[in-house]
Amino acid sequence: MRVDKDVRLTQIGIDRIIRLSWLKKTAQYALAGSQVHESKVALQDEIKDSFQYDNQIVRGSLDKTITILTKTWFIVPNHLIPLRNDGLKLISNLPAVYHTPVHWGMLMAVYPFWGATATQVGRLLKIQPSVTASQVQRRLREQYGERETVSRSAQRAMRSYVDWKVLSETETKGVVTATNADVTSAPHNQSQTLNILSEGTVFNVLSIGNGWAEIQLGEKIKGFVKTTEVGIIDSHL
Repeated sequence: MRVDKDVRLTQIGIDRIIRLSWLKKTAQYALAGSQVHESKVALQDEIKDSFQYDNQIVRGSLDKTITILTKTWFIVPNHLIPLRNDGLKLISNLPAVYHTPVHWGMLMAVYPFWGATATQVGRLLKIQPSVTASQVQRRLREQYGERETVSRSAQRAMRSYVDWKVLSETETKGVVTATNADVTSAPHNQSQTLNILSEGTVFNVLSIGNGWAEIQLGEKIKGFVKTTEVGIIDSHL
């Protein structure tokens, strides 16, 4: 089935954190002439430890990540085959210090959402010293529509940029100062309570506005708390 180039510009496709080291391994398998299937098996063995939760491999997430890796350097759309071949030649001939832009360009060509997220990050950084995930997500929803996958994919793309060292992370911490703080599904009093945090609980702050803080605590707790019930601590990494 053929996917129109213009249609690809409205698709997301990439909704995993993609580490640069994983993409480098994938390109090396392609350069070595490995077949797609054997490369997938090798990649699973090499990166599976990054997908463990409670000593169990999170198979779906691992498989989706490997699909993105192999679609970048192995199973590319027909019109991108010449670009892929040129990219592999550059990786083969250039010193390793110059490989990152090649991987970035190939990933952006196969998954335009990767480049669209970077574009919005760059535009914001031109007018302010730092950006939040919510600012980038808001702009991308205007471009891609109000889809849940847009926000999730944008956040994972930005986490990937940190891994690639093209962004440095600024972390904002919060701590519960009231006896208890309700974590709600949305920033208003009528929203559903998802969890209750006890006094002294420390969490990550994703954004702040209109008397509410969007927070995250580990992988499972994410929602909104009233700023009157918490204290905000800024720190830079």
